[in-house]
Amino acid sequence: MDQEAAIATRKKVLDMVSADGLLVAGMHLPFPGIGHVIREGNAYAYVPTPWPAL
Repeated sequence: MDQEAAIATRKKVLDMVSADGLLVAGMHLPFPGIGHVIREGNAYAYVPTPWPAL
């Protein structure tokens, strides 16, 4: 409901997972749905984990 809070929260989470190299998972991510987020300048990119490297 609060778009400003949603934007701030999303940026905080993306900063954290990219800085800490955390593995992320999601139903709406490209196969295999598990990977990492990297920061590219002011943007972020999703890098899927190679399959079947799990």
